[in-house]
Amino acid sequence: MLTATKHILRSLARRWQQLNNEINTHEAILAELTDQFAPPLVAAFDVGADTR
Repeated sequence: MLTATKHILRSLARRWQQLNNEINTHEAILAELTDQFAPPLVAAFDVGADTR
């Protein structure tokens, strides 16, 4: 059971890393496009590709 648990945790960790990398890539592209097509909005406070 311990081996299976370790295997599952490694698999989940790898998937999390892949998804995190994908998110970062999409965020960078979105930020670039927003900056390119809507610079006045990017300059405004609290407005951008991803407002948190």
